[in-house]
Amino acid sequence: MLEAVEITQLAPPAMTAEAREAMIVEYLPLVKHLARRIITKLPPSVDLNDLIGAGVIGLLDAVDKFDACRNVKFRTYAEIRIRGSMIDSLRALDLAPRGLREKAHKIEEVCWQLEQENGRTASDEEIAGAMGVTINELNSTLSDLRTVTVGGFTATSKGDGEDDEVDLVNYIADPNSSQHETFERQEILNIMAASIKRLSEKEQQVLALYYHEELTMKQIGEVLGVGEARICQIHSKAVLKLRSRLKHLK
Repeated sequence: MLEAVEITQLAPPAMTAEAREAMIVEYLPLVKHLARRIITKLPPSVDLNDLIGAGVIGLLDAVDKFDACRNVKFRTYAEIRIRGSMIDSLRALDLAPRGLREKAHKIEEVCWQLEQENGRTASDEEIAGAMGVTINELNSTLSDLRTVTVGGFTATSKGDGEDDEVDLVNYIADPNSSQHETFERQEILNIMAASIKRLSEKEQQVLALYYHEELTMKQIGEVLGVGEARICQIHSKAVLKLRSRLKHLK
């Protein structure tokens, strides 16, 4: 089998059928790893094998479309495509009812409005007050939003379509892009980095442990000394705040 370092240097159309197959086999464990992480946040009705199947489609798409000339590792690119394919399959299953997605959009808007008014990210009490609900009701909604925020930082845009979205894969560095495009990507990344720093310490901890250390919600709860349900709420709130920033970049 080809080594992973060698595989990432191959790119269509130069890739042979043998190299393509080796590349797929090399990264199948990544598909299973991501599927097992995502399934822990989903209802029992979701089948792990179905999620893996959707991830394999994303891997095939990544292998066929990867451009080695881009300043990005194949694993990074593949992970984005695999996750995206899994999320698309979950959306097709309608795991999150329309009403729940509307609540997510409402929280995003409230977070953005409060941030503009106060010059900082909103507290739980401020969000609940602006929405006219209690803290318990807000936390209950955040727990329900685990399937909506499973996709991470895909953000609804301000386009004409209700489901128009912006995918962060569009902002992966490309040395062949124009100077304007490069500047725009860097500006967005700078804004997101600044936005993360404005989150509460616990929100930053949860995001770091989940996305960087790749711990499960349960493991993060054990580290921070709180329940898994509370970690899900903090994660949902942090993601919605960051997505509200992305949403208003356009």
